[in-house]
Amino acid sequence: DNGVPVVTYYADGSKQGEGYEINGKKTGPWGFYDPWMKKQSEGYYLNGEKTGHWIEYFSGLKLAEGQYLNGKKTGLWTYFYSNGNKSRQGYYSDGNKTGTWIEWHEDQDSLASNGVGGKSSESEYVNGRRNGPSRSWRKDGTLLEEGQFLNGEQTGHWILYYQNGFKRGEGDMVEEREVGTWTYWNEDGTFREQITY
Repeated sequence: DNGVPVVTYYADGSKQGEGYEINGKKTGPWGFYDPWMKKQSEGYYLNGEKTGHWIEYFSGLKLAEGQYLNGKKTGLWTYFYSNGNKSRQGYYSDGNKTGTWIEWHEDQDSLASNGVGGKSSESEYVNGRRNGPSRSWRKDGTLLEEGQFLNGEQTGHWILYYQNGFKRGEGDMVEEREVGTWTYWNEDGTFREQITY
């Protein structure tokens, strides 16, 4: 038994969602729409909580796809640009980002041969916050910066790079601020200055 068919409406009378309920709780397949009747999301409910495979949309285009368990995101989730390319991908546990998350440049198809597959960044997450190593790349695949995060903030040793691969700057960060002595170089690799913060 799928339950009782239900349709919900916006104040202007346009359809907001449709699915089934048992004892007043959403169950089975549901679909939701924005006020312009474009799909917003579709997936399944169990006892009033999202469960299983869900797809989220923006202006009718697929925005994200992944799994829910007990109303919280879980497992692998993939997010998309409006052109259909992946924008970011990683895992959730109990609704929080966890493990390695990768982000890509929007025009990654033309960047596939840049040495990093069109990636723009790769970071580690623990309990929904960046924790651990993080790296960012330019569109041409050259390394932009690398360093550490702690509880979602740049903390630890960071290195910034010029497009030609030479170091631009290097030093330590605490809570998103430079601390101690930072060394900076010119684009040709020659020493420029040291600044103590």
